[in-house]
Amino acid sequence: MKKIILIIIVAFTTLYCSSPKKNEVVKILNEKPVTMNKEISETTILNYKTLNKKILPNTASSKKVIINLVISDNDVTESKVRDLLTTIYRNKSNEIGVPITIGIYAYLSKDKANSGMAQWIGMLSKSYTQSIPKISINESQLKYANSKPETKFGLNENVRKEIWNLIIKYEDKAQKLADIKYPLDDSKTVRSNSQKNLQLNRKLVKQYKNELSKQLKIKEQIIDSISSEGLEYGWTFPKYYYND
Repeated sequence: MKKIILIIIVAFTTLYCSSPKKNEVVKILNEKPVTMNKEISETTILNYKTLNKKILPNTASSKKVIINLVISDNDVTESKVRDLLTTIYRNKSNEIGVPITIGIYAYLSKDKANSGMAQWIGMLSKSYTQSIPKISINESQLKYANSKPETKFGLNENVRKEIWNLIIKYEDKAQKLADIKYPLDDSKTVRSNSQKNLQLNRKLVKQYKNELSKQLKIKEQIIDSISSEGLEYGWTFPKYYYND
């Protein structure tokens, strides 16, 4: 195991670091309107810390509110996330008084909040013209909240997460090189280069995964499984991914 970790560290330092494109792809478990007349017990409200809060003018008679928060409880369920977002919405609506456009985003860690990859577990949203807000739940983050560390392929979860970090770096490198050779800067280049860009990206990703397989002395199928696991369970993206 120590050899695998050492190989990971060496491979990690030799990779090309680049600034990726941020995406907002989230697998939504469900999206429901908030039940405003529901009684919520204070004892069931999750503990949380507000990361930042913005209240801005939206129109002459309304305001725009954005709140990002991190949940600090371990026992996180879908219903508790919904109750938390509903409670914060009610309090903020009563505090401001005027119609508001609001977005409240609940995360499981500060790193997930800073990733720019929509790694929230729950989101409440409402425009000032709507009477009832809606709450969306991120399926992968809910799985993350309720998952227990386990060993797979002879690798513990921490080692698999290190490999996941390497996979993300390789995939980012492939995309950056594809964008350099076949740029997608405007509508004209998108039409002419999109297929070439995609093909080169796939070719490079396959090449890099093959190299990673040899470096770590594990099968490519295991690398693919770890890649899928990271997405399915909403693992935190590497810090470089959102700091560059």
